[in-house]
Amino acid sequence: MTDVIKLLKSVFKYWRVILGSTVFMAVLMVLLTMNMPKIFESSASIYTGITTGESLVQGRTDYSAQYSSYDNLTNIITSRETLKEVGLRLLAIHLGVKQADPQIISAEHLEAKQKMIPTDIKKLAGATDSITYLNLDAVADTHPFLIGLINYPDVPYYSNGALSSVAVSRVGSSDMISLVYTCDDPGVCQKTLEILIDVCIRNYRRIKEGQTDKKVSFFEEQLQLAQAKLKHAETKEEQFKKTYGVVNLGIQQDLAISDRQDITNQMLKEQENMNVLAASVRQIEGQLGAQAQSLKRSDIMLKRDELGRLTNRLTIAELNGASAAQIASLQTRINQVKVDLNNDITSSITPGTGKTTDVAATEYFNKSVAYEESKARLKALENRRNAATGQFTKYLPLADTLKRIQRDIDISEKEYLAALDNLNQSKRQQQDQRSFSTIQVIDKPNYPLIAKSSKRKILVMLGMMIGFVVPSSIFLGMAYFNSNIQTPQRAEEITGLKTAGIVPNTRKLQALKNPEMVSDGLSDTILKNLYLADYKSGQMRILIISTRAGEGKTMISNMLCERLRDKGRKCLVVMPYVESGSWSVVSYKVDKSFYQARAEDIVPVERMSEADILIIELPPLIMNDYPVELIRQFDMAFLICKANREWVKADQMALDSFVRISGITPQLILNDVELDIVEEILGKIV
Repeated sequence: MTDVIKLLKSVFKYWRVILGSTVFMAVLMVLLTMNMPKIFESSASIYTGITTGESLVQGRTDYSAQYSSYDNLTNIITSRETLKEVGLRLLAIHLGVKQADPQIISAEHLEAKQKMIPTDIKKLAGATDSITYLNLDAVADTHPFLIGLINYPDVPYYSNGALSSVAVSRVGSSDMISLVYTCDDPGVCQKTLEILIDVCIRNYRRIKEGQTDKKVSFFEEQLQLAQAKLKHAETKEEQFKKTYGVVNLGIQQDLAISDRQDITNQMLKEQENMNVLAASVRQIEGQLGAQAQSLKRSDIMLKRDELGRLTNRLTIAELNGASAAQIASLQTRINQVKVDLNNDITSSITPGTGKTTDVAATEYFNKSVAYEESKARLKALENRRNAATGQFTKYLPLADTLKRIQRDIDISEKEYLAALDNLNQSKRQQQDQRSFSTIQVIDKPNYPLIAKSSKRKILVMLGMMIGFVVPSSIFLGMAYFNSNIQTPQRAEEITGLKTAGIVPNTRKLQALKNPEMVSDGLSDTILKNLYLADYKSGQMRILIISTRAGEGKTMISNMLCERLRDKGRKCLVVMPYVESGSWSVVSYKVDKSFYQARAEDIVPVERMSEADILIIELPPLIMNDYPVELIRQFDMAFLICKANREWVKADQMALDSFVRISGITPQLILNDVELDIVEEILGKIV
């Protein structure tokens, strides 16, 4: 904190320069901005409904999509094509103005525009502003004047550069968009915003509705393709079923299997019944013996075979649902064969067998007929079983083919339903976009009656800030990067010596009201150190040294001597001289003999004996050697060093050499210090 305060103090020393720079820049900015034009501002607000508007499409809120929608709308407003159209429409309106109208453009600016616009462009003016705009737009990309008017940034009112200054921002987190435009004409300011909002709404609606229209058209086409594919698959299934007599293949397969099993069961029962009847016939024939052998076997066997065939045909006819006439005809023939067979059997049996002829013939006849009928039924059941087996065998490959057809139908149906669902969603989005793409103007662009606060004040304040900050920064940087000794504390850190006192800059000291008082106070501070030292003799002997020339040794020696004399002490100052220099009270010549001299060799004995304080100034330590015997006669030394220079390695080496040879650790007197350092020692000075 102390270092910061010191830095600020070092900058404050130049307050006159900083103040002068600040005033100069303020006056300069006032002069430069005297002819600045007035600025008018018009604003408008539009409602978008992007966030809170009721949507026909239900779903989770997509905040990233909302932010993108606001960005899209902002980019549409500030796009090059939008600004180009606004500029051309505004020019079209101005071309149609015959006399100045403050609501459109002021007389001053209208006259300037009339002079700027070439004759061939003026000829493009039509009956209406819309016709004029169409005429301008048709040649906007080829006419040199219009190309420059739109693209040069310094063209007011019409260029993309001028119109891009429209400030577009979202009002908080609402659905509102704020538009602000400034220019030097209130009518142009208002009219520009009106045109911009109209162009923006049309472009936004065209883009949003165009996207959904393309989506709807695409899914309508996909729906038609899916519907045609589904219809083709269904027609293929229908033709397949007609061709192969399939109604419900699964049920038909189950029925074929069931019929085959039922017929097999019936055949087993019928086979069993036929075996019983065959055994009965053989038994009767065995009982008949010789009589049976006398039967008309050939006729009887023929009639039995015929009876079996007819019975088989009747059974098949009944199973196949033949007509009643066919069944009646077969039944009549069977009855006739039965009568004939019965007659043959009756005529062939003779009495004496233990049974009556009628009974034996009847029993044999019945068993034979039953056997033949059973045999016929068995044959018919076998035919039915073969037919059922063939039907089942036919259904097996048909099932695989039908499954493939039905799988195609299922896929086509899913495609159709998906296309239908996408189409419905697209239509809802289309309706939703049509309802939301219509941006509503909440606050229409206002006509600015009063000029906006000019930038002149801001520029003047900016100039004052520059005038203050630039020099302050320079002085602060100089202070921060200043590597000079500057302060007693820094001097002690660098040199390792204790500071005996300071001496201010003589020129700045003379500017004070009481310079003698300040000088005497500082001198007394230095002299206090004389009384603390141990002296080898009754005489105080003090060396005044410096590492370099020009450090102020002579001045400080004389100052201390005068102050000691004021206090009643006898002080003698001895200093070197050169041929071109001036003589002091006592001086010595720096020559070869000097480096082997003692105090008695360079100071007259009578003068030295009269003084109780002897001060000898030595040449600079870096550039000169010094008499060893001489310095060993002294009790203390003051190292004089200026505060406004750096302490380098050569200084430190010279000091260390002196300390080693003399055995004396000098005390430091810092010369040419700033007055603010003096105040730290003596307090506030004026």
